[in-house]
Amino acid sequence: MALSALAWAGTAELDRLTRLFDSVVFGSEIPGVAPAERVRKWTGEVRYKLAGAGAVAARPIVAHHAAVLGRLTGLNYREIGAREVGETLVIFVVPRDEMFKAGQRIEKNDAILRNVVKDARCYFLSYAVEDRIAYGAVVANAELGPADLGRCLMEEMAQVLGLPNDDPDTQASFAGLAGASNRDAPLTPAAALMVRTLYDSRLRVGMPRAEALPVAREIIEGLTRSP
Repeated sequence: MALSALAWAGTAELDRLTRLFDSVVFGSEIPGVAPAERVRKWTGEVRYKLAGAGAVAARPIVAHHAAVLGRLTGLNYREIGAREVGETLVIFVVPRDEMFKAGQRIEKNDAILRNVVKDARCYFLSYAVEDRIAYGAVVANAELGPADLGRCLMEEMAQVLGLPNDDPDTQASFAGLAGASNRDAPLTPAAALMVRTLYDSRLRVGMPRAEALPVAREIIEGLTRSP
């Protein structure tokens, strides 16, 4: 995904983008969920499975988003069948009144789950082992229209990669970065930049926040520098 819209604009813009990275990677908007102190991300193949009443209709959207995220991260995405084992990501597309129940199949702590779900149109869950994200789930409202469903799925599929936070005090929060209705550009350049930065090999799994932020700043500077 081209980042030409984020051509180098000086120290102030670099500061802003680094703060945004800090917010979406190391922040937490969920009560009871502590902010990350170290870099967390996926390191292996993302084997995903679709489930729910809206799964068939959502399949081409999910496949497209997976291809976009695969290009940005270098991760290999592969859909597996409903009866196959070994999935690392489950994507539930279910009616609104079934969204909490779908989450209960993954998260057994109902108190945490209620804080995650609230009035969300979609949400994600992720679980790390030694800061490597090993399993995740995305739950989306099947009753949304195609454009809104596409945006919801893109936002959660990106966030489950290790960019969990929507900061209401950040004008360009991650929720606002998940794409326009344009199916060919489901992430804005700023969101793509956040994903690419996190998955740069210089940001190692488990790197402490204080060490990671200067590295992220260098990566962002390189990615946004004008040719």
